[in-house]
Amino acid sequence: MNKSVLAVNISWNPYQWRRPYTNPHAGHSYVHDHPGHESLNFKFDKKIDTNGFIHGYVQWQYVPKKFVKGGMVLFYTKNIETRESHIVGVYGDVEILDPVISVRHEKFENNSLIINLKAKKSLSLLFPLPLDSKNYIKGRMVGQVGFTYYDERLALKIITDEYNHLSRVGNILQDEIVKLNNIHKYICGKDLAGSRIPLKSYADKDNDEVEQDAIEKYISKQSREEMINELKNLKPGDPEKVQIRSNSFKRDNKTIAQIKILRGYKCQICSKSIKKKNGGKYIEAAHVVPKHKQGNELPKNIIILCPNHHKEFDLGNRIIIEHDEKKLKFIMNGKKYVIDLTFRI
Repeated sequence: MNKSVLAVNISWNPYQWRRPYTNPHAGHSYVHDHPGHESLNFKFDKKIDTNGFIHGYVQWQYVPKKFVKGGMVLFYTKNIETRESHIVGVYGDVEILDPVISVRHEKFENNSLIINLKAKKSLSLLFPLPLDSKNYIKGRMVGQVGFTYYDERLALKIITDEYNHLSRVGNILQDEIVKLNNIHKYICGKDLAGSRIPLKSYADKDNDEVEQDAIEKYISKQSREEMINELKNLKPGDPEKVQIRSNSFKRDNKTIAQIKILRGYKCQICSKSIKKKNGGKYIEAAHVVPKHKQGNELPKNIIILCPNHHKEFDLGNRIIIEHDEKKLKFIMNGKKYVIDLTFRI
């Protein structure tokens, strides 16, 4: 191991550092009026970002001269709502930009977003499950402004812990699990071990999506009435495999494909979908009752969500108020939602 590791302090952002944020509780009047430049550290599609590299900002009084290009940056923050301190993300293969560069952005002072970090996108991640810093360092991990040097072993411990936490959640976080393994391998040259979900299940997830795409083509000529009747007649004990034009498919994938078609490939929270390069639309199926808690692929238990709302639904602070065959009422991160579970011909 020979990677520089910095822990840096960034101001709390309830939008996960993907939207400009001004802190109304800050002691300095400047912060009341101007968002911190680190507000977009985990928005990886800024104009300056590319497919290979992302950019961010850390406020420090002087540049960390001992930092070696290609090292790691761990992001530490204090949650102003809970008063808890967390490690919330990582940049990998980092280059410190000195002098800093400025990018035009209307939300910031003088319409300029300041950038002083460049990192490899494939090695950078906002942790879906923030880690309590007290499990690693007693007291503050970093000063109010600036950075602290740490040993590579701390970075490996943090990456491993996040990896293992995510592995317990389920397949929805396979992208992040794979990325954490890549970060670990970048630091020490070795794959992570001990995950409860083997990396090969990432391929299983991809295979399900490929199968659903194939099924959609086969059943696209079905009428809405035929699809709705099939879904109404589904039972938990139905065979796991179905035959469509002499091809065998998972029954669950057929159910999800039908629901996607009937919902118009639109997120049931924001009505958005992703356009694929082949002209099709990408959308995801979320389980109200998770599969690891015996949730099934019956229509009552499946809602169609965009990737962002899918992960918020799985990982956010969610309270189910009412759930039956017709509707799902829930509160997610303080906001109330009602989703219609019925189908109209």
